[in-house]
Amino acid sequence: RRKESGGTVFMQTPDIKNGVGGLRDFQGIVWMSQIKFESPGLAPLVKKKYLSEVEAKLLGEAYSFLLRVRNELHGQSKRAVDVLYLENQPEVARALGYSDDDMVKTVEDFMGDYYMHARCIYETSKIVESRLAEDFANPSGALSFRSVLEAYRKPPAQETDGFEVIGKKIDTSNEEIFEEDPDRLLRLFRHCQRFEAKPSYSLRALVRRSLHLIDAQFLHSSTANKTFRAILQNVGSVFPILAEMHALGVLGRFTPEFGRLTCKVQHEFYHRYTADAHVLATLRELDKVFAGKEEIVCKYRDALRKTDVPALVYLMLYLHDLGKADGIKGHCERGAQSAEPILDRMGIEENMKEMVLFVIRNHLEMGRYYMKFDLDDPEVIAAFAAKMEDPQKLRFLYVHTFCDARGTSEDLWNEYKDNLLSQLYRNTLDLMESKHPVIKNQRRAALRKSIVERIPKEVPKEEIDSHFECLPERYFIHVGGEDVLLHLTMAHKLLSAIKRSDAETSLVPIVEWRNDLERGFTLVHVVTWDRTGLFYHLAGAFSVANLNILSSRAVSRSDHVTIDVFIVTEQNGGLVKESSAREIFEKTLESTLANNKRILPLIAERQKKNRRKDRVRQVDALGLKINPSVNVFQEMALNRTIVEIQANDHIGLLFVLARTISEMGFDITFARISTERSVAIDVFHIESALADQPIDSERLLELREKLNQVVSREEFLIVA
Repeated sequence: RRKESGGTVFMQTPDIKNGVGGLRDFQGIVWMSQIKFESPGLAPLVKKKYLSEVEAKLLGEAYSFLLRVRNELHGQSKRAVDVLYLENQPEVARALGYSDDDMVKTVEDFMGDYYMHARCIYETSKIVESRLAEDFANPSGALSFRSVLEAYRKPPAQETDGFEVIGKKIDTSNEEIFEEDPDRLLRLFRHCQRFEAKPSYSLRALVRRSLHLIDAQFLHSSTANKTFRAILQNVGSVFPILAEMHALGVLGRFTPEFGRLTCKVQHEFYHRYTADAHVLATLRELDKVFAGKEEIVCKYRDALRKTDVPALVYLMLYLHDLGKADGIKGHCERGAQSAEPILDRMGIEENMKEMVLFVIRNHLEMGRYYMKFDLDDPEVIAAFAAKMEDPQKLRFLYVHTFCDARGTSEDLWNEYKDNLLSQLYRNTLDLMESKHPVIKNQRRAALRKSIVERIPKEVPKEEIDSHFECLPERYFIHVGGEDVLLHLTMAHKLLSAIKRSDAETSLVPIVEWRNDLERGFTLVHVVTWDRTGLFYHLAGAFSVANLNILSSRAVSRSDHVTIDVFIVTEQNGGLVKESSAREIFEKTLESTLANNKRILPLIAERQKKNRRKDRVRQVDALGLKINPSVNVFQEMALNRTIVEIQANDHIGLLFVLARTISEMGFDITFARISTERSVAIDVFHIESALADQPIDSERLLELREKLNQVVSREEFLIVA
C-alpha cells in the first residue's frame, strides 16, 4: 500500500487515507493494539510502554489533523476523493484557518503542518509495528527451541565506536553516547553504511533526543565534515543513509540550508515530491547509476568514470536546489550562493568547489537546450559547448540532469527525452574533442559525392543540381546522406507530377514513413510545395490521425519545394504501427492541400471522440488545471525567435496554435512538442513569412496576445 502511494510522506499531492503517514497507518496501530490487548485506542500501548505519553499525545493530534483535512476535502469535492490535489490545497488551507496575503505562503504553511503530522504517524507506526511484530512472533515470551537456535546462529555482536552491531541492527546501551562525543551523531550513519545496518528503534529515539548537540560548533567540526564526505563518497549506497538521517532530523540540523527545504511545496505541475524529498530522490537515482543494472544507466556510469572524482555528483545533487527555499524563480544562482559556505565548511578543494558551483548554477541548462533547440544545428551545439567550458563539466552536468529529471518524477522520463539529452551530450562532446563533422564549405560536396552512385537513374542531373543548389547550408549540416537521397527522390516524384501536366496530383504531398526502432518513434518525411499555413495543415492532419507530434523541422528550397520532417508516436507512445493512422493522415493531407477541403470538421470529429476521455484523464492524472502561459522572445546569442507555450492539452490545440502563428505572418521553422500529464509544453522557432517584414517587438507582443487568447479559453472547442 505504501509503495503504491509513492513510498514517502512527502508527496506533493498526498493520499490522506492510504498514503504513507495517512489514516490507514494510524488505524493499523489501533487494530494491532486491539488484537494484542483486546482494548481499543492508544491507552493500552502507553500502559504497556510501547508508546510514551508524549508520543501518544502527538499521534492523537496528528490523526485529528488528518481527519479535519479529509473532512474539509470531502466537503469541497463533488466526488469521493482522498488525494489532496494542488487545486484543492488553497481552499482546504483557508477553511482550516491558514491565512496569509500570499496564497503560496498559505499553502506552504498548511502543507508543512500536514507533512509534520503525517511523518509523526508514519514514524510512530513503524516503531509500534516493529515492537508488536516481535511480540506476535513470540506471544508467550518463553524461550522456544527455534528462538534458541536462531540466537545461536546470529553473528556475534561487533563493538565499534561504542555501538553494537548485531546482524543488520546497530544499538547501544549507553544513554550518554552522544553527549560523550557529539560527532558520533554522524559517525553512527557511517557505521550504518559500512555494515549495511539500521539503528534500532531505541537508538533512533536517542538520536532524536540528542539533536540539540548539533550546534554551530558542530557544523564547522572538521571531523564531522570528514565523516559526512565519507558517506557521500561511498558510491551506490548514499540514498538510504541520507534518507535515514533526514527522517531522524540529523540532515537538516547538520546542513541548515538543506533543512529549509523540509516539507517545501514545489509549485510546478511536474514535481511529485516536496523539495527535500526530491533532492533525496535524485540521490537514489545516482545510486542506481553507480550500482544499478538497468541498461539505461550504463552510458551515464561510463560518463562519470571519465571524470576525475565521480562521487562529486552526490554533492552537486545534494546542494543543487538549496535556492528553492526562497522560491523557484532564480533558484539556480541563489543555490550556488547558499552552497559556497557549505563547501567551505566541508573543506572541499578549490577546483572541485568550482566544479560543484558551476553545475548548481547551470543545472537546468541541458534540459533547456534539448527541449527548446534543434540539436542538429551546429550553432546551437557551439553555443552550448562555449557555455560548458570543458568536457568534465559537461559530463558532470549530463549525469546530474538525468538524475534530477528522474528524481522529479520517474514516470515523466522516457526514451525520447533520454535520447535528446544524450544527443546534446554527444554532439557537444564531439565538438569539444574536435570530432564534430561540420566543415561548412565541404559538407555539401561531400554529401553529394557519398550518394551519387545510389541516385535513381530516372532523376535527371538538373534536378540533382537544383536540390544541392537550392537548399540552405544548414540543411546539409543537419542531415546525413540517407536523408538527402530520400528527399531528392521524393522531390523528383513531386516534380514529375508537373511534367505529366497533372495539376491536381502535383499538389498532393509526397509522404514517407520511417520507423526508428532503437529510439521508439516514427519519422514522417513530407515533401510538397511551400504555401502559407503548411505547418498547421500538417499538424491538423496528425490530429485527425490521432498521432502525437514530438518535434518537427522544416526547410525550403529556393524553388519553393519544402521538406518537413516530423517525429511522431501513437497516442500511448511508441512507433506508428497502425496502417490506418498513416492512411488517415495521408488522405486528410490530400483532401485539404490538393482538394481545398476544410480540415476543421475532421478535427472537431476527432475531438468529439476523445473529449470525454481527455477530461477524465486530465483530472485523474494531475488533479488540477494549470494556468496557461505564453512567452515570445528573441534568443540573441543564436539569432532565433522563440515561442514557448504551456497549456492544458486538447485535440486540435497544436493546429490552432500553428494557424494563429501563420495568420500573424510567421513561418514555423522548428518545433519541439511534448505533453506531460495532459499539459502541452510546446516550443516553436519562427521567422517572418515575408522577407520585407522584419520581426520587431510590436509584432511579437501582438503574437503573444493572440496566442494567450487561444490557450486561455475555459472550454477549448474546435468549431467545424
